Amino acid sequence: MSKRKIENVDISAAKSIILPPEEELKASVEREKQKNIDKQAAVEAYNDSLAIIDPIFAAKTFVGTEIKVRLKKQDYVVKNSGSELTDGIKKDNLIAMEASDGSTLLVDNPLPFMFEGIITAIPAVVKRSYSEEYGIDLEVGSYVELREFTMHSNRYYLDKNKVDTKISQEAIEQGKAMFPNHEGYFSVSVYDIESIM
Repeated sequence: MSKRKIENVDISAAKSIILPPEEELKASVEREKQKNIDKQAAVEAYNDSLAIIDPIFAAKTFVGTEIKVRLKKQDYVVKNSGSELTDGIKKDNLIAMEASDGSTLLVDNPLPFMFEGIITAIPAVVKRSYSEEYGIDLEVGSYVELREFTMHSNRYYLDKNKVDTKISQEAIEQGKAMFPNHEGYFSVSVYDIESIM
């Protein structure tokens, strides 16, 4: 019985190629580093877009006593090593929550924002009374620093059809975002403004 010669075997479709433990560890570290760098790039793109006011705000007439602000995001990676992104070292920006089995689970902060950002809407009556009281004209597009407030309960959604509902505990444990539709908008009191930058 003759043996058949097998040529041109394509192994690119193989599900996994087992690496030696030290090589797998290096590959895992590189994947994590790249994930962190990608997340930081997304943060920087978001922060760069803050000055662009969504035209939907101009199409609405806001009433009441609250202004709308879009807050700046915190960095995802540490930037003190000389090279902004190449290190890919994640910042310690975790919050603790109870997992379904009762253990403590650390997850990325679901609202990783700073207390500063751009005013995206201000009711006319608020604008007028602030100007009369302080002699300062607040404008859409003003960059402001705010007092700390409860972000969770002050989230604002420009599209009311995309308001985030409560996500399941299991989904959070699997790494899904707690507020996937939130775009960084918040409703705050004009008196929460500490400074105009």
